[in-house]
Amino acid sequence: MHGWVCWTAIVVILIIGLYWIRYNHSKRFNLTSYIVYLLLRDEIRNDHKAKLQEWLIKTEAKDASALFLLTEGALEDMADSLAKAETGSILASRAMLWNYKKGKP
Repeated sequence: MHGWVCWTAIVVILIIGLYWIRYNHSKRFNLTSYIVYLLLRDEIRNDHKAKLQEWLIKTEAKDASALFLLTEGALEDMADSLAKAETGSILASRAMLWNYKKGKP
């Protein structure tokens, strides 16, 4: 009886681990795409800079470390929303990079 409990626990841990890896890769790709957009598109950078500055003024934090952690979450949310708003922002950011390389910014 104990054998199936151990195997069940191992399977559950593997499923959670695979989900966690997938989640982290998704976050990383979204952030990388977001950085490409910010660095290659002035209009997006200016808009998001203004939004971040407005958000910073409104946000209450007890110290710089707390503000940094809140900012980290806000930036991840901005990257995630860009990924959802743009049709395939990962592919779009790759296209932006390739077009820039080919001289078509």
